[in-house]
Amino acid sequence: MGLDTSALFYRILSGNAELEKLTDGRIYSIAIPMPEENINESLVPWVIILFDGLNNDDATKDDPFESSTDNVQISIEIAAQTPDDLMDLAQLVRDTIHDEMVNGHTFDSIYDYKFSAAAMQYDDLTPCFYTRLSYSCSVSNVKQSES
Repeated sequence: MGLDTSALFYRILSGNAELEKLTDGRIYSIAIPMPEENINESLVPWVIILFDGLNNDDATKDDPFESSTDNVQISIEIAAQTPDDLMDLAQLVRDTIHDEMVNGHTFDSIYDYKFSAAAMQYDDLTPCFYTRLSYSCSVSNVKQSES
């Protein structure tokens, strides 16, 4: 599960109809795929889910080589036209993930997570306001079968 945690976050966020509508479907995994000649097109708002790596938790003497738990880092970059839109979009992303963790079954192999958020900033090249939400997840590294 550890290596595909970002795909799980992508499925959750892209499955939220309100988020899909607010971003006009611009929910991406890793990067915004577009030809370089279109780089100046207005893409805001957007949500990008990033896999920032993982560390296997310390093994015990009973674990052969690796423990069964990974600590996975996921970042979610969010951009919007105004600071208020950014705050609303970031809160919707945070709520969507939290609600799925508490009420859903998608995150069965995520044992726990810690949440943090970066400062809200302005990018005058795009132009947009943006921030990054970060999740440090304790995850089973055993591939779960999908039903």
